[in-house]
Amino acid sequence: ANPGERFGVPLRNIKAPAPKSKPMAPLPVPLPAPLQVVNPAPTVSPAYSAPRTVQGDVAIDLDTHCMVQDYHVWTLASADRDAIRTAASDLVKFLRTINGIPISATTEQGSLAKNTFVPLSSDIDIVVEIVGFHGREELISELLKMMLAEHKCRMEDSGHNILNFSFQGVDFDLVLIDAAKIDDRSKRIAAQGARTEAIVASERNDRQKLQSFIRGVKYWSKRQNVAIKSCSLEMVVLALWPVLIAPSTTHPFRHFLLNVRAELDKPDIKNYY
Repeated sequence: ANPGERFGVPLRNIKAPAPKSKPMAPLPVPLPAPLQVVNPAPTVSPAYSAPRTVQGDVAIDLDTHCMVQDYHVWTLASADRDAIRTAASDLVKFLRTINGIPISATTEQGSLAKNTFVPLSSDIDIVVEIVGFHGREELISELLKMMLAEHKCRMEDSGHNILNFSFQGVDFDLVLIDAAKIDDRSKRIAAQGARTEAIVASERNDRQKLQSFIRGVKYWSKRQNVAIKSCSLEMVVLALWPVLIAPSTTHPFRHFLLNVRAELDKPDIKNYY
């Protein structure tokens, strides 16, 4: 037989048989059911006494500004999860030492694209904080330096959004993040039971008082020889709003802003405490 033929028919004329039916689409992979996130009731956290390690992956949440009732929640984010564990553990030690702030933690399963959050066991009172600052790590570094200076801490930049600081002879690392925009994800998290707010929108509408408050912060910061960019500062004030106005918070930023008020002593600034 001719090698170019089969059963006397040229191979180029042989057509593949038409499929009898359409190929089956792959079965969809079932998504895990959303889990309810329950924030523990705020309690007075005991003073830090021994190292506590973070079990599992620390929460990485790039899409949400999160403020909760009487305590502040931090979110540390990085592509390097080991660095996040270290930073979160160090930050917890620091916060407990100087403040005794009630702190909580959330961990995320799977990739960053998923919206299912699982609370850690209730006896783990570590912080994983939300910082919703988009592209403003340099400014946050300056504010943190001022904040930590109030507690006689040494702080310096080591690059790559990591701040090294020393407190009572112990060195720590704090990872700063580039958080993303607020979107429907924050609403979904709130619907699952988390006490999540998108930067207290009702307060954001009072532009005149807010601008006056920002001017006060800028004025006091200038006297402390710290450079702050105006456009970024407003975002910082908005993101920290619940911390600034919460009457029961012991967050160091509150001490920083009390200095602003004492420096200016203006009624429209006093209204924010």
